Amino acid sequence: VQSGKIGFLPKELDGLSVVSIENEIFEFVVGGGSEEKIGLRFDEVGRLVEQCLGAGVVVSFGEIEVFVKINDDCVNVVGDAVVSRLTRLLEVYGGKIWLVGVAGNCEVFSKFLRLFPTVDKDWDLHLLTVTSATPSMEGLYSKSRLFAHALSV
Repeated sequence: VQSGKIGFLPKELDGLSVVSIENEIFEFVVGGGSEEKIGLRFDEVGRLVEQCLGAGVVVSFGEIEVFVKINDDCVNVVGDAVVSRLTRLLEVYGGKIWLVGVAGNCEVFSKFLRLFPTVDKDWDLHLLTVTSATPSMEGLYSKSRLFAHALSV
C-alpha cells in the first residue's frame, strides 16, 4: 500500500495511507511509557486522518498479545486507556480510518475479547487468517496468523 503500486487495491481505496503506532503502544503498555507521549501520538494520528485526501488511513496497532500479557500480572488500566483511545479514533473518524492488529492464535484473540468485551462490537472486528507465502528456513510454510481489523462505520 505504501509503495503506491497502482492496481494493488481497488480504485475506491486509492490514496490509502498506513501508519503504525505499534512501537508507541508497546512502550506505553509494557515499558511504562509516558501518557503525554502516547497522547501526542494519538493526536498526530487524528491530524493525519483529518488531512487525508485519499480513501483514508489504516492504523496498525500491532500485536494484541501486548494487551493480554500485561493483564496476566495486574489490572490493565494502561491497556484500557489505549483501547479507549483506539475506540475514540473510530468514533471520531469513522469512514476514514481502519484499525489493524495481529493475534498469534485464537487463544490470544479470545483472551483479548474477554478482557475488553465491548471491543468486538465497538470496533466491528473481522478476523482474517493470513498464511505466509514464503517458506521458512526449514522449508515449511510458517503458521497462520490472525489479523483483526476494525471496519470504520
